[in-house]
Amino acid sequence: MKRITALALTLFIAAPSLGAAEPEKGKALNQQHCLQCHGGEVMTRPDRRVQDRGQLRNQVSRCEQNLNLRWFEDDIDNVTEFLNRDFYHFP
Repeated sequence: MKRITALALTLFIAAPSLGAAEPEKGKALNQQHCLQCHGGEVMTRPDRRVQDRGQLRNQVSRCEQNLNLRWFEDDIDNVTEFLNRDFYHFP
């Protein structure tokens, strides 16, 4: 029983790091797909509509759906993390 508990605890602790976003992959996806429609001005304008990380992820997801890119959730997370890291700086 102790082994099962220890294994479960190890997996629980390791799980968040297994799905950690990779902003460099997001940067590549952004350059390949997103900049076709708009440049960096969307992220740097003072009156931007996105006000938090959740809204940013929703916007990335909307754009992905509108372009029918068929990204995985990890791809959306990677682009979100890239945009947040380089432009938005949400906590």
